[in-house]
Amino acid sequence: MPIFQIKNKKVNQLVTKEFKSEKELQNLVEDNFQELLGIKFIASEFWTGGTEGGYIDTLGLDENSAPVVIEYKWGKKENVINQGLYYIDRILEHKGDLEMAVQGKLGKQISVNWQQPRLIIIAKSYNKYDQHAVNRMGGNIELIKYTLYKDGLLNLETVSPGSVVAGKPQVLKKETTDPFQKRLDWLTEEARKFYLNLREEILGIDEEISEKHFKSGVSFRLGNRTFVSVSPWKSYIRIYLLYKGRIDDPKKITRSVEGIGTSFAAKRDLTIKTDDEIPYAMKLIKQTYNSIV
Repeated sequence: MPIFQIKNKKVNQLVTKEFKSEKELQNLVEDNFQELLGIKFIASEFWTGGTEGGYIDTLGLDENSAPVVIEYKWGKKENVINQGLYYIDRILEHKGDLEMAVQGKLGKQISVNWQQPRLIIIAKSYNKYDQHAVNRMGGNIELIKYTLYKDGLLNLETVSPGSVVAGKPQVLKKETTDPFQKRLDWLTEEARKFYLNLREEILGIDEEISEKHFKSGVSFRLGNRTFVSVSPWKSYIRIYLLYKGRIDDPKKITRSVEGIGTSFAAKRDLTIKTDDEIPYAMKLIKQTYNSIV
């Protein structure tokens, strides 16, 4: 869909352009890694090790300390998805090399979460076969489409969000392989309804919000940016806010979690125990959402 610029009540369609090379695209993304993807940069052209290794375009670590392989598709690079999946296998076979790179960049206190490594493809376009293949494969394969404009504007659009569940609340079926299912099964009926009420409120903020399930809870994202994570328990729900600024919390129910260590990346967290507390919690959650829009 074209983008228009408004000047003096008149609209002009922005003209697109192309990067001069794949490296120019890669450099721009890496120089603005946190802002564009919400991921910590680890390395460029990372060697996967072994006699059959290769070079990963960009390697990162997401908010839940999971490794992220980023590959770029510029021009005719048809096998980029299969290539990226190959690199995922390679880093799983050589975990020590990646952990050393992560600790060398972020500090020895950082541990890598190997449960859900992610693959992100960034390309100008995808055909129907790319999207069908990703849907059939499953796994954490994310497709992002970029559009560059002559006026120095860049648009990133998530074409496929990977292993993410989105939509209206529903109780997951027992036959699903979703990692979050066991936690839902463990909850009482009352606790499950409590969680689903909060979930519905979060998804109702924006129809583009999706969620990624983990064993201990759920991260809610807009595009590729997580703004809040939720971990339900039998008697309460813990909410993790990824908000860097000063949060408006007149009731002072949030606390700083920096240096404490949590299951999810967060700056602050809070706990709610009843449905009556959901409206106030949503005011805090919306602040984190607005910070990434």
